[in-house]
Amino acid sequence: MKHLLLGVLAIALAAGAAMAALNGIETLEIRVAQPVDKGEAIPIVPCEWIYLEAHVSMGDPGSEWHVDQVSMHFEIAGVPPVDYIMPPGVDPFVQVTLVDTVIDWEFDPNAVPCNMVTDCQWFPWGKIHVADGVYCTYFTVRADIRLTGQSAPMDSNTLTFHIVPEPTTLLMFGSGIVGLVALGRRR
Repeated sequence: MKHLLLGVLAIALAAGAAMAALNGIETLEIRVAQPVDKGEAIPIVPCEWIYLEAHVSMGDPGSEWHVDQVSMHFEIAGVPPVDYIMPPGVDPFVQVTLVDTVIDWEFDPNAVPCNMVTDCQWFPWGKIHVADGVYCTYFTVRADIRLTGQSAPMDSNTLTFHIVPEPTTLLMFGSGIVGLVALGRRR
């Protein structure tokens, strides 16, 4: 009985994968390389790089796909988004300004056009950091990729970042307040 159930499960999984391939279910997912809590904004300290990874699912695990086009989309609420489509052979570094926030993005050499990606395997996508920005600002990042044979690029999920001060800045601010309180009590 146990073997029969395992056989039925294996057939169901294979049928599901085949149906996904037939229905053209293709996805691109991006994530932060270090673990973060799902559903929460990712804290980003100005001038510290955060690495992102990507995963394509084309319905054929292990197959290799040629990258034709990659792009990034940056947005702060209430401001038109900035889209960057990277042509082949161009420097993979871009600087984006959204109001008073300056974001640096650099594609990983493995994620640029003319490279190959393997279906269902995570690969380095790039790195991001805030060169200048106001603390407590939230911004979103979304990517897309077009592989050979696709008529339109696949959009990724959206990552939300939250600009936070570095811990030493908070320590200096806190000690300054303590000093002012102590000075006020002396008088």
